[in-house]
Formats: sequence, C-alpha cells, structure tokens
Amino acid sequence: MTKFSSLKNAIPRKTKKERSQPKWRRELGYGTLEKHKDYKVRSRKAHQIEEQKKLLNEQIKNKNNEEYYIDMAHSHKTDTGTTIVEKIPTLKKKKEALNNLKKTKREQRIHVQQNAEKNLNLLKMKLQIINNNITKLRKSLGFLELASKTDKKVKHKIFLKSEEDLENFDPVEHFDTDPHLITQTHNRIKRKTLAEMPIQSYAPNSGADAYSTSTTDNATLEAYRKLEKLLSKKEVIEKTINDVEVALQLTVSKEQIDTIERDKETTRKNLKGDYSDVKTIKFKKERKR
Repeated sequence: MTKFSSLKNAIPRKTKKERSQPKWRRELGYGTLEKHKDYKVRSRKAHQIEEQKKLLNEQIKNKNNEEYYIDMAHSHKTDTGTTIVEKIPTLKKKKEALNNLKKTKREQRIHVQQNAEKNLNLLKMKLQIINNNITKLRKSLGFLELASKTDKKVKHKIFLKSEEDLENFDPVEHFDTDPHLITQTHNRIKRKTLAEMPIQSYAPNSGADAYSTSTTDNATLEAYRKLEKLLSKKEVIEKTINDVEVALQLTVSKEQIDTIERDKETTRKNLKGDYSDVKTIKFKKERKR
C-alpha cells in the first residue's frame, strides 16, 4: 500500500489555479478579483481591530475616575466630554527650544546692525548730493557769505620793512578788497572787479530779509530760498548720521556676540559643576602634633 501511494504522488498532477477576473467584468471597472491569500490578509487585519476595540471597551468599563495618573495634571475636559492631554516637553526639547530662541535673537541683532549700516551709507550718499547742490548754487549766485566767529584763523604771513609799517598796516588796503573777503583765502576779488559785477551779500540763518533787496529779481530770490532749504536739510542729515554712528558703536558686533554667548555657556557649565576651566588650590595634609 505504501509503495502504491508513493508511486501515486510521483505522477505529475495539474496544479490548482484560482480563476481570474473575466475580461468583461474588468472592463466594467470591478478591478482585479480578490484571491484567497488577499482575503486572508484582510480578515486577519479586521479581527485584530475587533480584538483591540473589545480590549479598549473593557478598559473604559473598569476605569476608576478617582484614581490618580500622571497625565491628570496636564489634561482637561472639553464641553463635548473628550479629555485632551497636553504633552509634557522633555528636557531635550526644552534645550532645543532655548537654543532656537537664542539663535533668532542673535540673527535679529545682526539684521538690525546690517540695516543700520545700510541706512548710514544711504544717508552719507544723500549728504554728498546735497553738498554738491549747495556748491553749484553758490557758484551760480556768486554771493558773499559773512565770516562767522567760529571760522578758523587765516594764517597769512606778510613781510614788512619796518615796525612803523607794521603799526600802520591795513589788510584791506594791502589786498585791495572788500572787508568781508579778508577771511577768504581763495578767490579774493579786488575792489575794481567788485564794482563791475553785482555781488549780493548773504548772512546765514537770518531769514529771507538777508537777501531780499530792491535790485534782486524773483529767480535769484527763489534760488536763495532753495539754498536755505538745502542748508537746513544738510544740518538734519548730519545730526542723524551722528546719532546712527553712536548707535552702531554701542551695538555689539557679530564676533563679540559669539564670544559673549561662549562665556555665558562656560559660566553655566561651571555653575552646574564642571570646574575644568577654574583654577583650584590643593592643600597638603600636614600631621598635627
């Protein structure tokens, strides 16, 4: 009998095949036909979910509401009755958050410093443009600015023959020019040329009355007003440039920020108990009598 059965198994048999989805059903959009192996996977998954649900339902039934658990301090109930548990941040996450905050603060400081430097450059450029416009206007108008008390002393050495000449010396007669032009080191015009060309005098910070005379026309008056505006604008810009420069000097540079943060970290380490950087003094043990 055994021989016969083994002989029977030796004969090749036709392998059992599951039928596939017919072509007409596939065209209708039913998809591939589910095989037995696919069904087994699906059923196993479904049974696992059912068992998990049963277990959870039992846990809910047997739960004691008055019993303390760790999440009780970090949970609260909503109006619908669902409990929301707030996750407690770990020490690692806290450190990460602190480092990110430091990084953002440092980046903000550097960004503010860069913006201040950019603004300073723009202001300097604006001041240069205003200065150029002022010089152009002064050349076109050809007026005489009265020398103020704060002007630098003009050093001009004149060699005379005797002490009597020194006592009777008059710089206006010597240079043959207007008294207002004595302090002017460059382009000192003589009386002869001054009589020929119409030159108007202008006193700074004295308003429109300084340059409004009967001979002046509207165009020159407008030019003087423009000049006065430019001078006031120049004053404001110079003040702002000074303020920005002071602020930049007070702000800490990128390298200094790094060193400060490094020092802070070392002090923190030392406070924790890492005294590798700190100098220690060891006392020798001496035997007492």
